[in-house]
Amino acid sequence: MNDRSAWVRELAPRIVTVLVALMLPVVAWIVVGDAGRSRIFLVDDVTVEGTQTVDPAELLALAGLDRPTSVLSLSASRLAERIERHNWVARADVHVDFRARAVRIEVTERALAGIAVDDGAWLIDTDGKVIRARLPEDPTNVPFFIGLHLEAGHLDADGAARARRLIDLAHDVAESGLGLDHGDVVEAHDRGASGVAAVFADGFEIRVRVDELERRLDSATRAAAVVAGRPSYALADGPDPDRVTFGYHTTPATVLP
Repeated sequence: MNDRSAWVRELAPRIVTVLVALMLPVVAWIVVGDAGRSRIFLVDDVTVEGTQTVDPAELLALAGLDRPTSVLSLSASRLAERIERHNWVARADVHVDFRARAVRIEVTERALAGIAVDDGAWLIDTDGKVIRARLPEDPTNVPFFIGLHLEAGHLDADGAARARRLIDLAHDVAESGLGLDHGDVVEAHDRGASGVAAVFADGFEIRVRVDELERRLDSATRAAAVVAGRPSYALADGPDPDRVTFGYHTTPATVLP
């Protein structure tokens, strides 16, 4: 009998410890649940910074912050992940201040580089990635990219590389002397193995190979200064980057700078 009592006295603390360990998560869940439902733990302030194209209300809806939310239920990483699902958001940094019951969202938007035309029109960012299909209210003061092939509204790795090549072309041509003479680039064409082409606002077109592009553009700019009138095109796509052919679409003529 004494042995049994000693065994019970020895085992009882262990049983209590196990029961407490099992009950703690339940108690914590009840306490946190009640706290989460209490108005004193609701998010009191949300700020969104860095938006230009995106409506902040759309981001709040994605994050679930457009309705009463307990600050105790928030995770900065999960909020950022939800916000980055927006087509225009490249990155979201979220900071949660539990003491102040405040959330600050810093957004980096994707920059529009052009509009790809292929079975529809698609907005392309500066990384050569598709943002989404173009809507009527979207801006059109960017180059149209011709010759890119999209599959179900997406560019594969090669397509993205070609898009970046057109983006670089539009930028480099616009920054050259040709851009000063002929205005903005309104179209950039991917011509495959033949190179690329840019069409300016005044209808002037230049077709170039991508190797030694800067040198070819410089040659075209210098040669244009000695060409009388306004030729409708320039070809700098031959093996010699210093040789440029200018002319109208009906009467081409070769000019060396």
